[in-house]
Amino acid sequence: MSIQTRSLLTCHALPAKACSRGFTLVEVVVGLGIFALVIASFFQAFSQGFMILESTRDLNRVTQVMQTQVENLRGVVWVDFEKQVGTNKVDVTLAAVKSFKMEQSIVADKAGHYQATLVATWTDSRGRNHTKTFVTWFSKNGLNNYYTRST
Repeated sequence: MSIQTRSLLTCHALPAKACSRGFTLVEVVVGLGIFALVIASFFQAFSQGFMILESTRDLNRVTQVMQTQVENLRGVVWVDFEKQVGTNKVDVTLAAVKSFKMEQSIVADKAGHYQATLVATWTDSRGRNHTKTFVTWFSKNGLNNYYTRST
Protein backbone atom coordinates (compact mmCIF):
# COMPACT_ATOMS: atom_id res chain seq x y z
CA MET A 1 0.00 0.00 0.00
CA SER A 2 1.43 3.35 -0.96
CA ILE A 3 1.89 6.25 1.38
CA GLN A 4 -0.62 8.30 -0.56
CA THR A 5 -3.37 5.65 -0.23
CA ARG A 6 -2.63 5.18 3.46
CA SER A 7 -2.99 8.91 4.09
CA LEU A 8 -6.40 8.89 2.40
CA LEU A 9 -7.62 6.30 4.92
CA THR A 10 -6.69 8.36 7.94
CA CYS A 11 -8.86 11.04 9.47
CA HIS A 12 -6.37 13.76 8.57
CA ALA A 13 -7.22 13.55 4.90
CA LEU A 14 -11.05 13.38 5.41
CA PRO A 15 -13.44 16.14 6.45
CA ALA A 16 -14.18 16.28 10.20
CA LYS A 17 -17.82 15.08 9.85
CA ALA A 18 -16.85 12.03 7.78
CA CYS A 19 -14.20 11.12 10.31
CA SER A 20 -16.52 10.78 13.32
CA ARG A 21 -16.70 7.20 14.57
CA GLY A 22 -19.51 7.29 17.18
CA PHE A 23 -23.29 7.36 17.05
CA THR A 24 -25.38 10.38 17.75
CA LEU A 25 -27.67 10.44 20.77
CA VAL A 26 -30.74 10.15 18.53
CA GLU A 27 -29.36 7.01 16.87
CA VAL A 28 -28.63 5.42 20.23
CA VAL A 29 -32.11 6.23 21.61
CA VAL A 30 -33.82 4.87 18.48
CA GLY A 31 -31.71 1.70 18.63
CA LEU A 32 -32.53 1.19 22.31
CA GLY A 33 -36.22 1.74 21.59
CA ILE A 34 -36.24 -0.90 18.87
CA PHE A 35 -34.31 -3.28 21.13
CA ALA A 36 -36.82 -2.69 23.96
CA LEU A 37 -39.74 -3.45 21.63
CA VAL A 38 -38.13 -6.71 20.52
CA ILE A 39 -37.45 -7.77 24.13
CA ALA A 40 -41.01 -6.84 25.20
CA SER A 41 -42.48 -8.92 22.37
CA PHE A 42 -40.35 -11.90 23.43
CA PHE A 43 -41.59 -11.59 27.02
CA GLN A 44 -45.20 -11.39 25.80
CA ALA A 45 -44.72 -14.47 23.62
CA PHE A 46 -43.20 -16.43 26.51
CA SER A 47 -46.00 -15.32 28.82
CA GLN A 48 -48.67 -16.45 26.34
CA GLY A 49 -46.83 -19.73 25.83
CA PHE A 50 -46.74 -20.45 29.56
CA MET A 51 -50.47 -19.65 29.92
CA ILE A 52 -51.30 -22.05 27.08
CA LEU A 53 -49.05 -24.69 28.65
CA GLU A 54 -50.79 -24.32 32.02
CA SER A 55 -54.24 -24.51 30.45
CA THR A 56 -53.30 -27.63 28.50
CA ARG A 57 -51.78 -29.24 31.59
CA ASP A 58 -54.97 -28.59 33.62
CA LEU A 59 -57.18 -29.96 30.85
CA ASN A 60 -55.00 -33.07 30.59
CA ARG A 61 -55.18 -33.71 34.35
CA VAL A 62 -58.96 -33.25 34.40
CA THR A 63 -59.36 -35.59 31.42
CA GLN A 64 -57.27 -38.25 33.16
CA VAL A 65 -59.38 -38.02 36.32
CA MET A 66 -62.60 -38.25 34.30
CA GLN A 67 -61.29 -41.23 32.32
CA THR A 68 -60.36 -42.94 35.60
CA GLN A 69 -63.89 -42.40 36.91
CA VAL A 70 -65.38 -43.94 33.74
CA GLU A 71 -63.05 -46.91 34.11
CA ASN A 72 -64.18 -47.26 37.75
CA LEU A 73 -67.80 -47.31 36.57
CA ARG A 74 -66.98 -49.97 33.99
CA GLY A 75 -65.58 -52.17 36.75
CA VAL A 76 -68.70 -51.98 38.92
CA VAL A 77 -70.95 -55.04 39.13
CA TRP A 78 -74.17 -54.43 37.15
CA VAL A 79 -76.44 -54.60 40.22
CA ASP A 80 -74.34 -51.98 42.01
CA PHE A 81 -74.19 -49.88 38.86
CA GLU A 82 -77.98 -49.67 38.68
CA LYS A 83 -78.01 -48.37 42.27
CA GLN A 84 -75.97 -45.32 41.17
CA VAL A 85 -78.71 -43.93 38.92
CA GLY A 86 -79.16 -40.20 39.60
CA THR A 87 -76.79 -37.30 40.14
CA ASN A 88 -73.94 -37.66 42.62
CA LYS A 89 -70.89 -35.62 43.50
CA VAL A 90 -67.68 -37.49 42.90
CA ASP A 91 -65.13 -37.11 45.68
CA VAL A 92 -61.90 -36.45 43.87
CA THR A 93 -59.10 -34.20 45.03
CA LEU A 94 -56.94 -32.72 42.37
CA ALA A 95 -54.34 -30.62 44.15
CA ALA A 96 -52.76 -29.24 40.99
CA VAL A 97 -56.05 -27.77 39.74
CA LYS A 98 -57.81 -25.05 41.75
CA SER A 99 -61.38 -25.58 42.97
CA PHE A 100 -61.89 -28.82 41.05
CA LYS A 101 -65.39 -30.37 41.31
CA MET A 102 -66.92 -33.27 39.44
CA GLU A 103 -70.51 -34.51 39.25
CA GLN A 104 -71.68 -37.84 37.91
CA SER A 105 -75.14 -38.29 36.44
CA ILE A 106 -76.51 -41.67 35.36
CA VAL A 107 -79.84 -41.72 33.52
CA ALA A 108 -81.71 -44.76 32.20
CA ASP A 109 -83.48 -44.71 28.85
CA LYS A 110 -86.45 -46.83 27.67
CA ALA A 111 -84.25 -49.45 26.00
CA GLY A 112 -82.46 -50.32 29.23
CA HIS A 113 -79.29 -48.41 28.43
CA TYR A 114 -77.70 -45.99 30.86
CA GLN A 115 -76.11 -42.69 29.94
CA ALA A 116 -73.35 -41.71 32.34
CA THR A 117 -72.34 -38.06 32.21
CA LEU A 118 -69.41 -36.61 34.12
CA VAL A 119 -69.18 -32.82 34.40
CA ALA A 120 -65.99 -31.33 35.79
CA THR A 121 -65.57 -27.65 36.67
CA TRP A 122 -62.43 -25.87 37.77
CA THR A 123 -60.82 -22.45 37.95
CA ASP A 124 -57.43 -21.74 36.43
CA SER A 125 -54.75 -19.53 37.97
CA ARG A 126 -56.07 -16.47 36.09
CA GLY A 127 -59.52 -16.95 37.65
CA ARG A 128 -61.26 -18.22 34.51
CA ASN A 129 -63.82 -20.99 34.97
CA HIS A 130 -63.68 -24.11 32.81
CA THR A 131 -66.11 -26.99 32.26
CA LYS A 132 -65.50 -30.36 30.66
CA THR A 133 -68.23 -32.90 29.95
CA PHE A 134 -67.56 -36.61 29.50
CA VAL A 135 -70.40 -38.86 28.28
CA THR A 136 -70.53 -42.63 27.89
CA TRP A 137 -73.23 -45.27 27.59
CA PHE A 138 -73.60 -48.47 29.57
CA SER A 139 -75.67 -51.51 28.73
CA LYS A 140 -76.09 -54.79 30.55
CA ASN A 141 -74.87 -56.72 27.53
CA GLY A 142 -72.30 -54.32 26.13
CA LEU A 143 -70.78 -50.87 26.14
CA ASN A 144 -70.64 -48.22 23.46
CA ASN A 145 -67.95 -45.63 22.98
CA TYR A 146 -67.69 -42.23 24.68
CA TYR A 147 -67.19 -38.66 23.56
CA THR A 148 -66.06 -35.48 25.29
CA ARG A 149 -66.98 -31.83 24.97
CA SER A 150 -65.12 -28.86 26.43
CA THR A 151 -66.47 -25.35 26.88
